[in-house]
Amino acid sequence: MIPFKLEKVKSLFVILIFFIVWEAVTRLGIVDSMLLPSFSEVLVSTWQLFAEGVLWPHLSLSLVRAAAGFAIAVVIAIPLGILMGGLSKNVQMATEPVVELFSQVNPFILYHLILIFMGIGEWTKITIIAWTCIWPLLFSTISGVYHIDAAHIKSAKTFQLNRWQMAVKVLLPGAVPQIMYGVRLSASYSFFMLIAAEMMGAESGLGFFIILSQRYYKITWVYAAVLMITVLGVLMDWVITMVERKFLRAYVQEEVND
Repeated sequence: MIPFKLEKVKSLFVILIFFIVWEAVTRLGIVDSMLLPSFSEVLVSTWQLFAEGVLWPHLSLSLVRAAAGFAIAVVIAIPLGILMGGLSKNVQMATEPVVELFSQVNPFILYHLILIFMGIGEWTKITIIAWTCIWPLLFSTISGVYHIDAAHIKSAKTFQLNRWQMAVKVLLPGAVPQIMYGVRLSASYSFFMLIAAEMMGAESGLGFFIILSQRYYKITWVYAAVLMITVLGVLMDWVITMVERKFLRAYVQEEVND
């Protein structure tokens, strides 16, 4: 536990040094404050934007869109990954070439194609987020199923489990470590892909707010939005890490009991 705490202290110290240097280079005139406002000015601007109710609507909309796209990806990718990973060889052989092809499609190019068919709306952004999140989660699930101990699968077959029982009681729990890794990747992709989508075609959200701030040369607003995106990314990673540890502890405990 002590080394872990020391690592946390070191990380916080490095972050603190970064913000001190940021404040210093602006206050000392090393960098033009018109291009890089001081950290304190950005904090004050962020507080004012929240106090005046300007930033919160954009933030809430971005969170809802990211969560919706991510949830759709989870519902599609995990069952399909289990199906392709070991539950059905026929499904794996039939879908593997298509999955490999689709996973290589650039989401930024695809976004413009989706715009043609669906127009600028909520479902366009949610769709591209889901598309981006599906692949790391799908491949992580498949990898997790592949790496399940063969002895567990053989033992389960002796109980004559049907495919549904095999998936729920054996494949899904066994693939949890890899699935959680995919969840972590997909969750980060969901938010950052959303920002890009909102910059390309939206009338609300943090991405749109950054573009709008640039248009009116509100530099502190731009940095305030970027700061919020960074904080949300860190918080999201922290929450997923906590959930991941909880699942992994449960998985290890189950392994010990077996």
